[in-house]
Amino acid sequence: MRKLDEILVALCLVITLSLWGWLVDIYVGFRENPLFAGLVNTLFIVYAFQPLRSSFRKLILRIIAPVYFERNRRLREYLSELSQVEHYQEILESVPSTLKEIYEADIVALFVRRKGIFKVEASQAPAPFVLEGLALDQSHDLLERLRKSADYLLPVRYSIVDLSPSDDKIDEMNYRTFKVFNWAIPLKSNDVLAGFVLLDKLPRDMEARRAGTLFNNAIEQISLILDNKKLYHRIRLESLKQGILTQIAEKMSATRSISGVFNAILDDVHTVLPYDACGVFLTTPNAITIEKFLQRGYDPRRLNPLKLKIGRGIVGRCIATNSAVSIRDVTREKRYVAGRQKTRSELCVPIASGNRVFGAINIESNQIAAFSDDDQDFLLTVATQAGVLMERYDILKKIDLSDDFTDDIDKAESIQRSLLPQETPVASGIEFDISYMPCKQISGDFYDLTKRKKDIYSLAVGDVVGKGISGALIMSNFYAAYLNELGRDRDLTEIMARLNEYLTRDPDLEQQITFFLSYLDMKKGVLRFVNAGHPPPLLFHKDGTFDRLEIGGSILGYDPSLKFDKGEIKLKRDDFLVMYTDGLVEAVGPAGQLFDESGLIEIVRTVLTKPAGEMAETIIDRIHAFSRKDSFDDDLTLLITRINKKL
Repeated sequence: MRKLDEILVALCLVITLSLWGWLVDIYVGFRENPLFAGLVNTLFIVYAFQPLRSSFRKLILRIIAPVYFERNRRLREYLSELSQVEHYQEILESVPSTLKEIYEADIVALFVRRKGIFKVEASQAPAPFVLEGLALDQSHDLLERLRKSADYLLPVRYSIVDLSPSDDKIDEMNYRTFKVFNWAIPLKSNDVLAGFVLLDKLPRDMEARRAGTLFNNAIEQISLILDNKKLYHRIRLESLKQGILTQIAEKMSATRSISGVFNAILDDVHTVLPYDACGVFLTTPNAITIEKFLQRGYDPRRLNPLKLKIGRGIVGRCIATNSAVSIRDVTREKRYVAGRQKTRSELCVPIASGNRVFGAINIESNQIAAFSDDDQDFLLTVATQAGVLMERYDILKKIDLSDDFTDDIDKAESIQRSLLPQETPVASGIEFDISYMPCKQISGDFYDLTKRKKDIYSLAVGDVVGKGISGALIMSNFYAAYLNELGRDRDLTEIMARLNEYLTRDPDLEQQITFFLSYLDMKKGVLRFVNAGHPPPLLFHKDGTFDRLEIGGSILGYDPSLKFDKGEIKLKRDDFLVMYTDGLVEAVGPAGQLFDESGLIEIVRTVLTKPAGEMAETIIDRIHAFSRKDSFDDDLTLLITRINKKL
């Protein structure tokens, strides 16, 4: 309240209390009954002072500042309405529109924190102002001011360019350079900045009364409701995404129709990522042009004449680089090939399996910056599933058992090998070597050797119970599920449990797999692992001693309720990790004797000082000599890791 308001309220209180004292004196008497009269007067002051003060304040504001009084009444109504809103998006949309109405602003922008970045989630602005897509990182000076300030309303002076730096040269008379934002309202939850509101103006009486208790309480309530609803929304959204991914996996395994699968994918994706147009684009056999396989929301008269080529446009660049492309505003993207007039933002992800790219999934929105980093990660996961599915379709299509079987098996072998990592990571202080030898050209064995983060590698080896074509098909489906789970950055035990659930969904298929999965952390010098019924890898030390890595659980695909334990072991310089499938230790000699684990241990101890590649070569040569055969009776995979530096 302003000083004049306080004076008038105080005057009304003095008059009212004086009148009450006079009435008490007449009817009770301070001289005749001083104690009783004093008690009555005191009780009245204690219990009536605050209600009287509030009533007088409202009355005075209604008389001398009716607009301000009406504004406060509308704010109370909004807070009551806001507490009843269920959906997070409705709250986001209501905050700017309501503040614009109550405080007579023309431009209002609501910024909300997401992964450390503050982005405009909702706004109100007349043409030509475009606020969607504005984002501030942690280093922006405005955020520092809002964090440090204890005020609920701060005077500021920012333009759109100030909030969204660009390398583009902008004319001084461009509206983006105008200092349109003059007020900031920080939204804090538990003293942490959860977001803020920027406004271009406030009423003059509001500027004078900006420290009002009602306004402060309202901002606190809006901040708390917004933060709580955001948390609930994200939990619900993650649950929905998991359900969608499960549905997509089930639909992929239930049909061989590519168009049917992709139509189902686009339907399911729309429930999580609302889009205005979408398309599935596949590469043609010449690896130059792109086929418009499936489209929704496009004008065929505009899209069909376009000659799409790999490397050209957003879709072409996505396919050429095998990486996602997200465009916040296509009107400012020179490479954008206009497929529809209303599109403002676009997200395109590759449909790939390993290094092979089959095409891309492209979604477009009429809103600027409609797609977040979380949306990109989700669509990439879906596209990865689709990529492995396309690889499986290629295997089924190209293997024609009734005609030219040998040629088709050769093609299938090439396709399957492309599913697995094609390159061995190279880094100082560590060596890797992989030997992968299917007994029937195509295999039920698989492995992973990938650098996930700086100094962290995923090392895995698995074996499908079965060989040949059946084992290879089970392997390709399982590998898709594995890549999906690995990309979500889960704990090793959770990954293994979810993969086990995947294999046990249909008990009639009898899909069982032994699997060893580990993360090698070179920075901390540890190996974390889970072993699901796989022959235990051996970690050899410089002195010839070794550890068996057995901690984990039973074979995958047998019991859907299985639980898994995680092991961890410290690594030292000159340690050797030997991972293998059972085809190695089950090699059979002429007399029927097994090579077994003891034979492997004996060989490794003789070559502890050799590089990883020479050790692998020696092991394979000794097995050939032991079995006296040029080929093996079972699939064989050998992955060796040598630590060459002190950890």
